[in-house]
Amino acid sequence: MDIEKSEEEKNIDEVLGIMKNSYNQYYERSQDIDNKSGFLIAFHSAIIIFALDIESVKNLLELQCQNIGQILSDIISILLTCIILILAIISISLFILSLKSRTIKYIPANICDEKYYKSKNIDLKKELLKSYKEISQNNEKVIDKKHTMYNIALIITLIEIILIGINIFFGIFH
Repeated sequence: MDIEKSEEEKNIDEVLGIMKNSYNQYYERSQDIDNKSGFLIAFHSAIIIFALDIESVKNLLELQCQNIGQILSDIISILLTCIILILAIISISLFILSLKSRTIKYIPANICDEKYYKSKNIDLKKELLKSYKEISQNNEKVIDKKHTMYNIALIITLIEIILIGINIFFGIFH
């Protein structure tokens, strides 16, 4: 015998479905940021290795006083290399911080307690809805924080790439 659901139960089912979907999206967004951050940490590590090429640093530091243009070019190259290294370290730090902000909340384990599965279906759904709401509010803050750190680090990365291009340009005419 089918018992028709009340309007309240239908509404709760609808909202519960939306909240479940939102919950899954938070997890996916968090994973997406983590994957991008991991890639960009590796990218910055390569930049640091490139910038710290011992032979080229040694050559830059052996300032040969052939002419004033050469000296200025060497100084600019050394400054750009130092700035690039500092920016790479800052970016790596921000990407790591975005990875470490993993306080994503999940459905509490107490939802498996006997009191819930012995309760009315609508009461269980209300409890789930309450949990999803709390989780959603927390996870939105966490994702926003991760995005902010990621976006700042990405802007610094773009500045680094521009400076690397300028440094290479000076190296060509060096």
